[in-house]
Amino acid sequence: MTPEEIRLSGERHVMSDLTSKGYFCLRKKRSPVPTGIEAIKGTEVALVQVKAAVHPNMPDGLSAEESARVRKRVVRMGWQAWLAQVQIDSLGAMLGSVTYIRLI
Repeated sequence: MTPEEIRLSGERHVMSDLTSKGYFCLRKKRSPVPTGIEAIKGTEVALVQVKAAVHPNMPDGLSAEESARVRKRVVRMGWQAWLAQVQIDSLGAMLGSVTYIRLI
C-alpha cells in the first residue's frame, strides 16, 4: 500500500468508529495536519488526528510541529483534540480497535 492509501484507510476506519459512537464526521483538507477529522456530537466538537500503520508497524504519534498546530487551533476554537491510532493489514482491514489519546 502507498502512504496515501494507508492514510485514507486509517481515516475511513476512524470515521466509521466515531460514527458508530454517534458522531458526525467531516474530513477537512485544510486541517492543521493532513489527517484531520472534525467529529461533532451535540455541542461537542473534537479535532481528531489520525495515524495509521501497516502491521507489523505501529502508528506514530504526532510530531512536535503537528502537535503545536493542533493545539493552536483547538485552543482558538474551544474544541477538544484527540490522536487516533489505527493498525491495518496489507489490504487495509483494521486490526484490533482504534486507540484514542486525548491531546487537550
